[in-house]
Amino acid sequence: MDNTDLISFIIPVYNVSLYLDKCLESIVNQTYKNIEVILIDDGSTDISLEKCMEWKNRDKRILVITKQNEGLGITRNLGIKIAKGKYLIFVDSDDYIALELAEKLYSCIKTYNADMAFCDIYNVIEQVKQVMIFNVDIEKTSNFWDNKLLLTEMPVYLWGKIYKKELFLKHELWMTDHYIEDAEFLPKLLSICNSIAQVKEPLYYYINNRPGSIMMSKRKQIIEQLPSIFDNIVDFLNKKGFFEKMKEELELYMVSKYFRLFYQDLSNKIPYFVETELQRKIEDKLEQYFTSNWKKWTKNNHKKFLVWGSPILKANIINYNITSYMLSGNFIIRYHFSSLISAMQKKKQEILNTPTNNIENLYRKHMIDMDIQNHFLLNNTELLQDVDDIIIDFLEERYDIIEYQGNYYTKNSDFDKLQYLNTADYKILKRNCKEVEELWKNSCIKFIEILKKSHIKNVHLIKNYVHENMRDYDCSCTPKEMNVILKKYYTFFEENLK
Repeated sequence: MDNTDLISFIIPVYNVSLYLDKCLESIVNQTYKNIEVILIDDGSTDISLEKCMEWKNRDKRILVITKQNEGLGITRNLGIKIAKGKYLIFVDSDDYIALELAEKLYSCIKTYNADMAFCDIYNVIEQVKQVMIFNVDIEKTSNFWDNKLLLTEMPVYLWGKIYKKELFLKHELWMTDHYIEDAEFLPKLLSICNSIAQVKEPLYYYINNRPGSIMMSKRKQIIEQLPSIFDNIVDFLNKKGFFEKMKEELELYMVSKYFRLFYQDLSNKIPYFVETELQRKIEDKLEQYFTSNWKKWTKNNHKKFLVWGSPILKANIINYNITSYMLSGNFIIRYHFSSLISAMQKKKQEILNTPTNNIENLYRKHMIDMDIQNHFLLNNTELLQDVDDIIIDFLEERYDIIEYQGNYYTKNSDFDKLQYLNTADYKILKRNCKEVEELWKNSCIKFIEILKKSHIKNVHLIKNYVHENMRDYDCSCTPKEMNVILKKYYTFFEENLK
């Protein structure tokens, strides 16, 4: 390993005394030793500054800067200007990183002479680690101009990445004082990045929903800032001469990354966002903004979509430029969490009455209830009424199958919680067995027959596969084996749909 290049870690600090020790412990013990650690206290009112000084006394590579409170973006800008390293890594002071993060990101960016490299991320919620799955799969290097889907599929966060410092200085790539400065930053960054590389391994631990965090405490202010954020992105791209070349992708980014995200929070009645009056104001404000600035953004509002498959299809859906549906909770019909084997079977008898009371995920509870009650087969005429397009993947086939009293059900972690299963005599059919293969083919044929009898105009097959660290993976075969099965499923569907 060539350790001649200095890497500067930039860590803004604001009232994180409970988290700072774990964060810094993970940084000073990096396997890559040629680092400097820039701690910038942004006017903390707790003992964060005292902790910073303690760490400075313990490690000569640590520099501590103090200033009045100006926000995350301005604080990061100061860190960039102070940094002596050739490469920069940003870490939020309430998060922590794998000990080999710097070494692996550095090796990646050097190997491919990239402007930036990024890694996968652990999403930590109450000490539970979940791998965050991104729809990005870069072999060697890529850039926005070769793969424009990077804008909507790359993680927006500044952390979990390594950058060439010259990228910021040469292009005056500075952050604003907006609360979500990283999401504002990504389109600007991609427009001037010649090459991007990827480490396909989770190395960054993101502490989600920390009390007092910006995303938790400043939600209303964030949404009020959205039009100004959009304008700043457009202004930067216009100055660089990139706006017209990125206009279509930028429209998708703005709607999907921002408006849909916050609309879902509102419609799901998350505790810190329940006022219906506020919801209407936000809807009106953003709709007016898009109507004024993006004349064609509602061009698909005459269509109705059915999404069949995994929840990740909600991200894939933007590839079909149906951005206008972000304005409504009814923009699509969703049908998730069920294998075709259970969904296409006409159950011989209803064996359960309200069996899902102990399932915490209300949407998944609803889907399991529908599966048990033959919802799709009994109501497919109503479900498919006026549907123009259907978007499909088969990621929900990653589960084994339960055979119970002549009925088939999708075995997943929530279905396992059903109380009657504790004593019931049921059989688990492994996904890679011959019986399941035949059951699935027969079910797929039934599914295709239903589609052909409907008035659906377009079928979009999205070939999503299982990530080796995919969360909620509960199957008897390995992810690699599952992907072989999925490839067969996709081929079978395509051949028979013709």
